[in-house]
Amino acid sequence: MRASGADHVIDYTQQDFTKNGERYDLILDLVGHHSIFDYRRALSSSGRYVMVGGSVPLIVLILGALVSRTGTRKMGILA
Repeated sequence: MRASGADHVIDYTQQDFTKNGERYDLILDLVGHHSIFDYRRALSSSGRYVMVGGSVPLIVLILGALVSRTGTRKMGILA
């Protein structure tokens, strides 16, 4: 990820980035380990969340779309 230009790479098995108080402009999620609300809280005011992998119940997908309609934060899934 660093070779691709990421400023900060987090190993989800070592650190819970949703609880460290930091705000991120982009979260590229390869695991889908937290709730959609945890990810939203970790985004900056104009941040984007993109899920690339992981297994997530349909309700989380629906909630993600609804959360994206409110405010400037955007959340999506790359299938």
